[in-house]
Amino acid sequence: MTSSVDPYAGPFWTVLLMLSVLSVVLACGGHILFRRIVPYKALVAHNDVAGFTIAVIGVIYAVLLAFVVIVVWQQYNDSDTRYGDEVAAISDVYAYTRELPPREGADMRLKIRRYVGLMIDDEWPLMLHGGFSLRASKVIGSVQNELADRRPTDLRGALVQSQMLKSIREARDNRQHRLADNANSLPMVMWVALIAGAAVTVGFGYLFGVENFKAQLAMTGSVAVLIAFSFTILIELDFPFQRDSAIGPGRWQYLQRSFDLPGAGPDPIPGARPSASAAP
Repeated sequence: MTSSVDPYAGPFWTVLLMLSVLSVVLACGGHILFRRIVPYKALVAHNDVAGFTIAVIGVIYAVLLAFVVIVVWQQYNDSDTRYGDEVAAISDVYAYTRELPPREGADMRLKIRRYVGLMIDDEWPLMLHGGFSLRASKVIGSVQNELADRRPTDLRGALVQSQMLKSIREARDNRQHRLADNANSLPMVMWVALIAGAAVTVGFGYLFGVENFKAQLAMTGSVAVLIAFSFTILIELDFPFQRDSAIGPGRWQYLQRSFDLPGAGPDPIPGARPSASAAP
């Protein structure tokens, strides 16, 4: 299943270039228009006051921008951590299948292998556009239902069932967190605040009276590019499984390869096409 809207289309350098050009054009264009309306002599007399004011505004905006970047970066790291926990939980379920009756355990391992393959070949490509795999949801739901319907006859079997259900619930919970992280963006009010702050910060630079106007325009453009770069970082980290800095399916690929290591007991999925990413 895919979403109909790709929030931020284009690779990193395209987004950075687009934002930089747009920012410089708006900032420098506004500055040229402002200077035509307000002459240099009217500005130079207030340079001291303007310098103090822009220093305060610049610090406030820098703190706001840094705070948002840190929050988004922390959320990105949290998504990566939960993804690792998800893969570890599925690995635990696979290991516990060795404690099940042979036929039942083999069937369960086939489904887990299929689920891991769907994560690599189906869900991750879909997440690049904000979607998810319905087939993977059905497989993991089937595994959980089968585990819940088991009726172990001894204490060991009951303990194994309890641990497997705990791991499968942990995997499903972390998957839901992962999909939610990939769908949720910064609130619109935060983007409005960041854009308004950028406009105010750049705009206060217009109040300086600098005799060499070309040099002042270069300063204005530099500030605009720096802000555009910060915005690009936010866009890259806002959706942890979509942009150029997306968290890849490497952990699933490693788990898939580990299934066929000596002692793992390979259980090939009938009719399944091996993933190219799993080739040695």
